[in-house]
Amino acid sequence: MKRILSLFVVGVILLSAVVPAFAEDSEKITVSLEKAIELATENSIAIKNYENNILIAERNLKSAQHEADIVKLDKSLSSSAYLTAGKTKEYTPVVKERTLEDLKTDKEKAVQDLQISVVGSYYTLYNQMLSMETLNDNLEVQKEELESKKKELSLGLTTKNSVLDLENNIATAELEIKKAKWNLEMAQMDLAKTLGVDLNTIFILTDNPELLSVIEYDVEALVEKAVLEGTSVSKAQKDLDMKKLEKEVETRYTLYKRPEGAEDFDKSIADLEKALADAKVTEEVKIRSDYNSILSAQLDLEISKLKLEIAERTLSTNQLKYDLGMLVYLDVVKNQNSVADAKLDIQTKELNLYKLVEAFNYYIQDFNEVSE
Repeated sequence: MKRILSLFVVGVILLSAVVPAFAEDSEKITVSLEKAIELATENSIAIKNYENNILIAERNLKSAQHEADIVKLDKSLSSSAYLTAGKTKEYTPVVKERTLEDLKTDKEKAVQDLQISVVGSYYTLYNQMLSMETLNDNLEVQKEELESKKKELSLGLTTKNSVLDLENNIATAELEIKKAKWNLEMAQMDLAKTLGVDLNTIFILTDNPELLSVIEYDVEALVEKAVLEGTSVSKAQKDLDMKKLEKEVETRYTLYKRPEGAEDFDKSIADLEKALADAKVTEEVKIRSDYNSILSAQLDLEISKLKLEIAERTLSTNQLKYDLGMLVYLDVVKNQNSVADAKLDIQTKELNLYKLVEAFNYYIQDFNEVSE
């Protein structure tokens, strides 16, 4: 049965006015999301290490292939020399090729993980900037309201307690802004760390990234493909094939006697066959579990959106009541804070869903049963 998961598209607006209180000589960098990913990739020590190791593995493979081409299989050699020659010709190049393939796969996974981290850090910084802007705007409105209340108090149109309550609320708002500034600085440093640049760098974000597009999954088809081609299944199958090849070469090039450790080969092969069967179960569990996590995250996001709608309706109603003199301004402020909190919660849920979906998409990218 085909299950369809419709995901959201998040647009990020241009936002560059708010910056943290770093040192005055901090470098400012204007970055798009694409540029941020490029910068992180260029500066990643882990990826550089993979690239260097891949170059070494490629040289080792060429060397092994050359040795395989020139090695002489002469039965006049001693038993040990003949076995060594056989391994050089038929087994060692396969081992080197497997090493190279694994390194390339690991590098691709590292690049994907880094990209997800960059998007997460980029979007988190955007959220902190947006939060700071909202807090500052709300504080200015409350200060204007305080001045108005003071005038009303002088005319005997309001109570002193109303003024005091508003002053206390402003003091609380100022403390929240201090906390938000710290969070903003931490978000700046987190992005700097992810991109591999100086931690005091101030970023000006210029992009409008879309976190997710609409995607459809045929889960049952994915499960069928996963038990044949999933990562753990492929690895287990390669391990089994390598061990079988090793036994075959050992047997073929051992002269006049049974290969040493023949029983160990049989046991290892049996263990690897069991590991392959277990890997198929693991793949099915992973696909279903990861998909269910996406569904759960999507539901959490929908609940957060519903809470925002409720908070906005409540704010609109209480704003009208305040305009009619039925509520004090602090009630409106509380509703404004509820709306702001709901928006931040949505941003958190959006980012969590993005990470789950991107990881899932990467994992199933070679499964041709994914609906387009």
